[in-house]
Amino acid sequence: MKRIFFFATQRDILAVTNDIEQKNSLKYILAHHHFHQRYSASDAPIFLSASAIPELGIAAGSQTGRCEHYLVAETSTLVEPVTRRIGAALPGGGELVTAFEMGNCRDCVELNVGGFWQETVLISGLVQTWSDSKPAQKLMRQFMSAIKKNFKEKIGAYWVGSEALKFLQDGGRLTLNVEASPSFDLKIPE
Repeated sequence: MKRIFFFATQRDILAVTNDIEQKNSLKYILAHHHFHQRYSASDAPIFLSASAIPELGIAAGSQTGRCEHYLVAETSTLVEPVTRRIGAALPGGGELVTAFEMGNCRDCVELNVGGFWQETVLISGLVQTWSDSKPAQKLMRQFMSAIKKNFKEKIGAYWVGSEALKFLQDGGRLTLNVEASPSFDLKIPE
């Protein structure tokens, strides 16, 4: 599995996605939309630009894994949702849930922007794919190229956008989990 770890504000990540969208016609499909209360009663939203995603750059949870994950693919790529029974062992037999997931589309990548949590902490994001298909690998290369172009700083395993770096330099907290010890936070190298 290939992964690109980063910290980004909304402006930081839009610089990256705008570069990629100039070369490709993309769609962003919210994966596991039923985990997010504002979408749980509806179909998964699909956006034709990252700039159209509501609250992009605002973390939906206090750690990277709880933030919104988007499947990113060319608009012509067929992405089918999966239906499965959740909580089958529960009284009443659980419920059928239909959602989009990374493992169901070989030709896409997953984008988790992370973002600001309660305006005081910046949660990390990542781009990843489980697939070695040509379209997925092309998108990964394009994300890496756009991140290298727009994020001038890399600290450890994390690429850091310019606004995210300024937030860190001004004493802001950059982490993958608000509940984790501050010893795990990203630090400016000495």
